[in-house]
Amino acid sequence: MARKRKRRRNTAAPTTTTRNTNTVDDLDPTTEDETTASEKPSSEKSEDKHDELEGELADAEDLDAVHREAMERYEAGWEKDSENQARAFEDLRFLSEEDAQWDGRALQERRSTNRPILTVNKCPQFVRQVTGDIRQLRPAIHVVPIDEHATDQVAVDVLPEMVRYIERRSDAKGAYFNAADQMVAAGIGHVRIYTEYAAGTTFNQEIGIGLMPDGISVVWDPDSIELSRKDALYCFVPIDMTKKRAEKKWPGKSYSSPASVGEAFSGWATDDHVRVSEYWRKCPYERELAIYPDGKVIDLTGDEDGAKRGDATAAGATIEKRDSYRVERFIVSAQDVLDGP
Repeated sequence: MARKRKRRRNTAAPTTTTRNTNTVDDLDPTTEDETTASEKPSSEKSEDKHDELEGELADAEDLDAVHREAMERYEAGWEKDSENQARAFEDLRFLSEEDAQWDGRALQERRSTNRPILTVNKCPQFVRQVTGDIRQLRPAIHVVPIDEHATDQVAVDVLPEMVRYIERRSDAKGAYFNAADQMVAAGIGHVRIYTEYAAGTTFNQEIGIGLMPDGISVVWDPDSIELSRKDALYCFVPIDMTKKRAEKKWPGKSYSSPASVGEAFSGWATDDHVRVSEYWRKCPYERELAIYPDGKVIDLTGDEDGAKRGDATAAGATIEKRDSYRVERFIVSAQDVLDGP
C-alpha cells in the first residue's frame, strides 16, 4: 500500500464526531452537538457565508427535502473523491491479492497457456515497518494548558486522567492503529469520537474513541480544504448490512434501488444487502454572548425572559453576536430518511 508506485491526492485522516458503528444497534440514540464557528478574518465574509448556508439547508422537519439534500450532497462529495477512493481500494488489492500485482493482459496470457504465475509480495513488510513504528510510539491525546484558567491541578492531574480513562474504556489504541493501517495501506484512514449511555439504567453519557471499519468509503464536503476536514459542512458515513436487519431495525421504510442511476449509488440496494449512511450536517445559527468586565463569558442565546441579559447589562457587560453551528445527524437509505435528527 515488482513494487507499485502510490498515487495520492487528498489523504488526510480526519476525525468525525458521531456514534460508534461497530454494531448497528448503536445507531438508535441521536444527539445534537454544538460547535462554535472558527473566527473569520473578515466579519463581512462570515456573515455572507452564514446567510448562504442558512438558505441552502432543508428544514429538519421536512424529511423528503432532507433526503433530497442528502442524496445531492452525497453525489457531489462522491464525485469529488471517487478517483481517490477507487485507487485506495486498488492499493488494498495490490497489497493483499496475489494476482493484483500482475498486469491484466500478461496474467490472462499466462492463464490461457498454462504458464506459471508467481508473485513475491514484498509490500506487507514495508507496510509493517511503518505501522510497527506507529505502534511503538503509542499515540495518545495530550493535554496542553493555554490560558489563566488552566490550573496545575486541572492541566496536570484531572484532564490527563480523564483522557486516559476515555482511551482505555473505548480501546482507543485499536482505533488509532486501525486508522494507521488504513492510511499506510490505502492512503485514507478515519477515527471517530462518539458518546454513549454509561449504562441502561442511567442518562449519563460517556465519551468514546472508536474505529471506522470502512474509512475509505467516508464522503466529505467537496468544498472542504483543511486536511483535518474541520471546515467541512457535511459528512457521510456509509454502513452496509443485510436487508433483513435493516427492515427489522427501521420497519416501514423503503430500501429499494435509488431513483438516481448515477454511479455514486451503485450497490446501495441489492437482493440481500443494503447500504445506509449517517448524514451529518452543520446548521448555522447566531449565538449571542455577553462579555463581562472581568472576562467572564455568558451565553444569552435562548434567554427568552431576558433575565440573563438584564444581569449582563447591569454589570456593564458587552453583548455581541457570533456565528455558530448546530450539528444534526440523520440516517438515510437510498429512498428514505430512516432516523433523525
